[in-house]
Amino acid sequence: MITFVPLRPHHVPRIDLNPDQAGAFGVWTPQLTQAYAAELISTGPCWAGISARGQVVGAAGFSRIFETQASAWALMGNGLGEHARAIISFVRWQMAVAPWLRIEAVTRAACPHQGRFARACGFSQAAVLRNHGPSCETMVLFEVVKHAEPR
Repeated sequence: MITFVPLRPHHVPRIDLNPDQAGAFGVWTPQLTQAYAAELISTGPCWAGISARGQVVGAAGFSRIFETQASAWALMGNGLGEHARAIISFVRWQMAVAPWLRIEAVTRAACPHQGRFARACGFSQAAVLRNHGPSCETMVLFEVVKHAEPR
């Protein structure tokens, strides 16, 4: 069982970050501090997943880019797999009720399971980003585009 709660600064340092997320964009691994959590919280709505044992198994949210667009992010902890169905369902629901017409997510091509997770959450692959970021890593851009009335 997993419970989703609004992300608070004390949650992030308790995440045992999955090794696949180390070195994001090739050079940067977030320091899982309360200050980093406060930065994430300031960008848009976000949540922590708490297991029945009280473990923070991950955090995810949306960073507003424009009034009509957001970027999805996640800090995936070890032990997330046993909660995959509940997490996917929660993410799909949050995207359905989100106010943005476009939501993007970027995954590492070298970690295809990240792309499978994005697809399971309802994202469609939009592009392969070769030589992306400071270490010229191949990334994959995923998107959810909601249909809207023309302006």
